[in-house]
Parts: sequence; C-alpha cells; structure tokens
Amino acid sequence: MQPPRWKRGHYPDAAQGLGALVDAGFLEVAPQDPWEHDYIYRLEGGLPVLRSYGEDGAPGGDGIDADIVVRTSPPAVGEPLQGGVPSPATAP
Repeated sequence: MQPPRWKRGHYPDAAQGLGALVDAGFLEVAPQDPWEHDYIYRLEGGLPVLRSYGEDGAPGGDGIDADIVVRTSPPAVGEPLQGGVPSPATAP
C-alpha cells in the first residue's frame, strides 16, 4: 500500500484529518489512542504529525498523562520517494 501523499500528491489537511484515510479506503476506521481518544492530526511544515494527549486527554501532563507526539521525517535529499520521484533539494 502506498502512503496517501504519494498516491494523491499531498497529505490530508488538518480539517480532513485521519477521516480522509478512511474515506480513501486506507483505513477501515479512524484509529484511537490506547485510552480511546481520537488522535490529533496536524500538518507541520507540510508533514503529518500525530498526537495523543495521554490518559487524561488534556494537553501536557506527566507520566501516563504526558503527550505523545509522532512526526514524519522528510526523505533525505535525493532519496527517491515511493514511485521513484526524487525528493527536492533543500537549503540547510
């Protein structure tokens, strides 16, 4: 399965969120975190970021209530994306 960006040319925006992946058939249902809260999906610098606010479902916190954030790293300069399209050069 190709990631949505490479199949559609871009990641879903924050308004579409993970529901866009359900609508496109990539997922059967939008996933939830282990505490059954919806993941927060955003784009930062054009790349998707998923966030869970932990067990309490509120920003911040410590221990089991701490936020968990997963960011996507861009491919290395010149490294081909799936489909053979090389990533653009970026200025340092």
